[in-house]
Amino acid sequence: MQALAYASLGFNLLAAYGAVMGKQWLGHYKTNRFGHGSLQDRCQQRHRKFQELKTWRFENVLQSFPVLLQISLLLFGLSLGAMLWTQQRFISIIVIAMTTFGGLCHAFIITVSLICPDSPFQTPVSLVIHAVFGRFRARASQHQDKDPVKSAMTWILQTSGSPDVVRSVVELIPTMSGLPDVDLVSLCTDIRDMFKACFDQHGIPILHDSALAYGKALIYFSSNHDGVRRILHTTTWKWNLWERWRALYLPQTLEQCRIAYRRMGNTNDPHLKLSFQADTHVALRMTVAAG
Repeated sequence: MQALAYASLGFNLLAAYGAVMGKQWLGHYKTNRFGHGSLQDRCQQRHRKFQELKTWRFENVLQSFPVLLQISLLLFGLSLGAMLWTQQRFISIIVIAMTTFGGLCHAFIITVSLICPDSPFQTPVSLVIHAVFGRFRARASQHQDKDPVKSAMTWILQTSGSPDVVRSVVELIPTMSGLPDVDLVSLCTDIRDMFKACFDQHGIPILHDSALAYGKALIYFSSNHDGVRRILHTTTWKWNLWERWRALYLPQTLEQCRIAYRRMGNTNDPHLKLSFQADTHVALRMTVAAG
């Protein structure tokens, strides 16, 4: 019992010492104690430090300290339960039960991290098991979103209210494989208002890039969603903004068609050829829809 207790104390002190040293090492990595210099020099110095972190397995060293703490807790529970077993068995049973419960929780977390490698509940043990399995067999199939770009776009549109962020998203929506999982009618109503704000009272575009992005998204939505098509038809049919917008957009999208088609013809890589072919199709569809 005393041996287990002293071993627990030793592992605990080692874990504490490693935690302090790890914090010191991270502070050394963040500081710039070798002179300031230009921005390029500081970037190169930071890159060299980062490369050395990977060379010396810095992350693996830090991951070993929680393992020491876990071993310390296990030994402490065993020693305390064994000591109380000879004095107060009821209290000893409680201590053993709590230690067992902690071990089962830890085993459950390891199992979850092995079943789903993208889960946030990763432990050093699960990382070691993943590394061992990766050497002897192919990586197990992982549950991934069928379209992570679509999922990311949906999350941004649901959580962000910044017009600049929305504009960046709607510029990429026509290149997506599917529509985002949001209320498209409400989204297009907001985009329609932002599109109208890009023109002055005489219908002259004052924000060319934003007008191009919002107008392209509205046309794309209206060609793929009946509800959006109906609301745009009833709320914008008296507008004279579309003619001025087409004068901005059609030369741009025709140039995109030409560039994508030339790239498709100049490459011998079948994967790139399919990608450029898809870009050409998207640009052609948008050209027809806009015109």
